[in-house]
Amino acid sequence: MLFLLGNTPDLSLAEIKAVVDENAFLLNEKVAQARTETKPSELINRLGGTVKLFEPIKSLPTQIDETNLIEVLTSTLTQKKQTKLNFYVSQIGKKNLPRLDLVVLKRQLQTIGIKVRFPQGKREGLSAANLLHQDIVELNLIYTEKEIILAETKAVQNIDLWTKRDRRRPYTQRRKGMLPLKVARMMVNLATGANLSSKAKLLDPFVGSGSVLMEAGMVNLPYLIGSDNDLEAVKGTRANLNWLKKEFNLKFDFEVHQADATKLQLTTKVDYLVSEPFLGKQTPNLKKIDNLYLGLEKLYLGAFKNWHQLLKPEAKVVIILPAWPQKPKLNFEKLIDKLKKIGYTTSSEPLTYARENATVVRKIWQFNYKG
Repeated sequence: MLFLLGNTPDLSLAEIKAVVDENAFLLNEKVAQARTETKPSELINRLGGTVKLFEPIKSLPTQIDETNLIEVLTSTLTQKKQTKLNFYVSQIGKKNLPRLDLVVLKRQLQTIGIKVRFPQGKREGLSAANLLHQDIVELNLIYTEKEIILAETKAVQNIDLWTKRDRRRPYTQRRKGMLPLKVARMMVNLATGANLSSKAKLLDPFVGSGSVLMEAGMVNLPYLIGSDNDLEAVKGTRANLNWLKKEFNLKFDFEVHQADATKLQLTTKVDYLVSEPFLGKQTPNLKKIDNLYLGLEKLYLGAFKNWHQLLKPEAKVVIILPAWPQKPKLNFEKLIDKLKKIGYTTSSEPLTYARENATVVRKIWQFNYKG
């Protein structure tokens, strides 16, 4: 199976390796390949960082000319055995190559009696929204260094459901800078991997508006726990989770507490901890970042120390720590060294999520807790 990756390819690939196939690899900067027996419709609903799923049809030589390429595409679309056909052909990779003339392909199909049309779209393909609501056969030419892979789109992200959870939930914290739902989903998947236990428990001790817990519920984690210092956030997260259960007919149980992450007490231990803690202001004063950094380092270390009593042995922790491109030396290396001494080991280099020209960059760290 081939995976069209989202805006953060490294993070998307890490998610695929965690959930689908640890040997997954990039074919080019936007497409990954992995082995899986899972149905495309099920797989696309699990992943947060994959936009489309493709099924390979055949391999073509990189030096193929447009005339022969049109013949291959004509033959492939003819095999659909449809007298009326909506189609599109994307080209992914090697942006320096000329764009395929779909009008020529359309005429070729018309000469053999097929009524065809194609919508206007980008070189890289139609949007998930277009494919979700229209009956269109989308073929994809995926350019690699060794070959061109012809593949057909088999599943697309259900953007309607993502939008519903983002915009229609009862409570949001947009003024504070919310963790995007797709990033929350990817973080949950990094923590849980492929095998979800029927008894697993996940904790978010900086719950905010509940994005992490919502996405954990969407992948059928059975028991969710959250906490936050802010009572409004606690009430809002409870409202969001009750809304989610009703709207999506989900069965998970949950509890949300008002508590300081450095002092949180629970009556149970958890298998996973996934969270975005307080990162400071979205647009901080650069002159004050050094002091902010010291305060955050103290907060995070206190929280990790407290989590000793909350985590099961071999629990997985996936957490965001901030970085400031203007202050590269403030990188929490000393904190990571301290965490190693108290039982937390990093399982990989941090993954970056950042909007263009962002003052604060999210670094997603993964830890294993020895217990």
